[in-house]
Amino acid sequence: MYAKSSKQKLLEGHPNKAIIKQQAEIKNIPTKPKKLSGRASRFWGKYVPLLIEKGLATDLDSPKLEQMAVYWDLWQSCIEQIDRQQLGTPTATRLLNSANKAFDNFRRIAQMFGMSPLARNALTITDAKLEADEFFKC
Repeated sequence: MYAKSSKQKLLEGHPNKAIIKQQAEIKNIPTKPKKLSGRASRFWGKYVPLLIEKGLATDLDSPKLEQMAVYWDLWQSCIEQIDRQQLGTPTATRLLNSANKAFDNFRRIAQMFGMSPLARNALTITDAKLEADEFFKC
């Protein structure tokens, strides 16, 4: 037995006539932390509204969203500093290691919110499988 999709629940209704909440009705949206500044703040302003619009982010996600914005800022800062260094020096190597760690952390969090092609594809495959299962159930 599989869980019903949101679309199927809306079509069939609830057995005791309770109202089914849609994701678009969620009002607990994350608010931008005041301590975010510069690039991290711009990242939040650009991408978090898109995640909210898709129903992928609520106020419970605020700490992860903040981390993602900070890791983005850290990665970009490291890249800028690497550009000013001579490659092969110990400083450039440390900056490159820091940039790699920051991007890896950013990527892991971004995947949680479907912000990579692979993550979006996994969501699409799951939805398509449910629709196929519903079709063959008849």
